[in-house]
Amino acid sequence: MDKDQLYRYMERELEGSASPEELNALREWYQSAADKEVGWEETDDRSLDQLKMEIWNNIKAAGRQQRRYPLLFLRWAAVLAGVFAGAAYLYQHPLSGRNHNGLLSIKCPPGQVKRLVLPDGTQVWLNGNSSLSFDSLTYGSTSRDLSLSGEAFFDVTHSAGYPFTVSTRHIHIRVLGTAFNVRDRPGASEAAASVIRGKIELRLNQERPGQSIQIAPGEKFAWRTNEAAGPADSIKKEIAVKVDKIVPLHVGERLYLPDTAWKQGEVVFEDLELRNIAGQLEQKYGLRIKILTPSVAAYRYTGIVKEETIGQVLEGLSLIRPFKYTLSAGRVEIR
Repeated sequence: MDKDQLYRYMERELEGSASPEELNALREWYQSAADKEVGWEETDDRSLDQLKMEIWNNIKAAGRQQRRYPLLFLRWAAVLAGVFAGAAYLYQHPLSGRNHNGLLSIKCPPGQVKRLVLPDGTQVWLNGNSSLSFDSLTYGSTSRDLSLSGEAFFDVTHSAGYPFTVSTRHIHIRVLGTAFNVRDRPGASEAAASVIRGKIELRLNQERPGQSIQIAPGEKFAWRTNEAAGPADSIKKEIAVKVDKIVPLHVGERLYLPDTAWKQGEVVFEDLELRNIAGQLEQKYGLRIKILTPSVAAYRYTGIVKEETIGQVLEGLSLIRPFKYTLSAGRVEIR
């Protein structure tokens, strides 16, 4: 693969628009680079994402040494030098996932889960159809601020000097060192944050910007509105905010945490309406689900989805409470 082709593929991969053939070519190149320079033993998607983050993590240090090159991928260039001549090409052409101010945006396609390690050592699991953005030039040196659209789990490295913050459309979270899950998808009627370890300080962006809420370990914050989308004024009129205990679901000999099961590719739901289960299935399988009958949308289920196909899941649910469905071209209709 020549440098021009590699650069184009990396652009598309960062944008989430790469074809399966392009992704496979990048996978082979990343693994070759990892074998030569990094010594990874794993070969799954998580190791490849980590290789890219290892490369990105060098940007900050390189930027301090030579300010005229804000995007010096030193380690990447070293790998490229062993593959083809002219590695300096990447020094002068910033990737499309980063703008001229250093804002880096990482996207996870529907139906996938990405695991990343940020420059300060914080681990992030990014759920499907989600994106995470941060300033790669200042992160870890003067700030630790991120923006999230979708869902992610964070295991935050402690740093007393620089609090870790996550901003979504509806909520703003500030922590020092903790592990928590946050979900706030565009157009959704709910935003939620669950704390597994440590403590977070949470603030509502629009409704109560001056009021903060402390969420302790084992607690879950939920923001809900009766309107999935609409003008800001109408959203403000119908809002419910509450903090509950996280209750594990006990099945067989295992305990499941519904809010974080997606990290292992599982969907866990307990006494949940089908309309809400559908959203989780959309993320897992990368498809669209439309429920045409309101009474069916209100059906409640308890269960766990692991490696089953979407057809097997729909068939099982319809056996518990009857409904009809059609599945075609990445779209499901339930009536």
